[in-house]
Amino acid sequence: MESQSHSWKWTGNFLRLDTKVKDAQAAHKHFLLEFPSVLVHPLGPTLSASDGETTWNIAADQLEDVLEYAWEMLDPQSEQVMANIELLPQVTNPTCLPYRDSSGTESLLIRNLPPHLIPKAKLASTDLIPCFVCGEMFKLGTMRNHVGQHILFALYQVPDPWTILRPIEADPCGFCGREGCHTQLTKAGNSFKVVSDCEYHYSRMNYKSATTPSKATPCTNVPIHCPECPRSASGNHRTIWKYNALYHLISEHAGENQRLPEISPEFLINTFIRKQETEWMGISHQETDDYRHTHQIPDSDGIEMLVESQKRARERSGTESTTGSDSHKSKQTKT
Repeated sequence: MESQSHSWKWTGNFLRLDTKVKDAQAAHKHFLLEFPSVLVHPLGPTLSASDGETTWNIAADQLEDVLEYAWEMLDPQSEQVMANIELLPQVTNPTCLPYRDSSGTESLLIRNLPPHLIPKAKLASTDLIPCFVCGEMFKLGTMRNHVGQHILFALYQVPDPWTILRPIEADPCGFCGREGCHTQLTKAGNSFKVVSDCEYHYSRMNYKSATTPSKATPCTNVPIHCPECPRSASGNHRTIWKYNALYHLISEHAGENQRLPEISPEFLINTFIRKQETEWMGISHQETDDYRHTHQIPDSDGIEMLVESQKRARERSGTESTTGSDSHKSKQTKT
């Protein structure tokens, strides 16, 4: 587009998404966008003549208004913006963006981005970093497991064997142990992706492996979705950390007299912490029993029965599903 006095006109040119691609066949794909229709916002252009040809003309204030509205629809002040931003197409073409007006001034920009949306350099899995809770040094790849110990000791209200420099608060980040980090879990098919602004975010974490405890890495504190929360623009429910589930339910969804809502069996399974895990983390069976009794959490036998019931239900659902339901996809917009 080109800018004129208080308006922009379409030049008839298309923006190439990635200028690094050289192959002609591959380059064709970089003029095509596919994204959810929720990101599409209507404009009201007018027709105008330019150099003997007719083209679209859009008022500058209209574009600014639509840009502001589109940005607000991504919910930038909430942690859900991390997943919503992932819906936007990525453009690697510094010669065309940002747009500039006729005076050369950068235009149509979102200014003053929230700090959690400013990209930060990611640490390597082998980098040695200090734990914010106790000050001990650990590799990034093992920090989530170590921080999980601090969080679990605080959750179960048992003495932490480490020297504590910074107490665990009510809603800690599972990567670093502090509050205030923004982390989002997105799901596409059977795969999961975790995005976070935490400086200790381990981007190479294998999500599936992290949900299964082992003696070497027992901590299963991972981001999960809360089905009680409404879906965001990305189609995902709000992300919480597994060990923070009880706090989240009490603080966000409790009714009168702090009565918790009825939760789905799947959510109960996803948030359940097994005795083998707590034992490997340094918490005795008696301390685990005391915690479960206080918060009316079922024992392992009850959960195993629930898991088996859910498994049978999924198998029945799979045999009853039709080809049409299996191939259902959310509506997408191509341009």
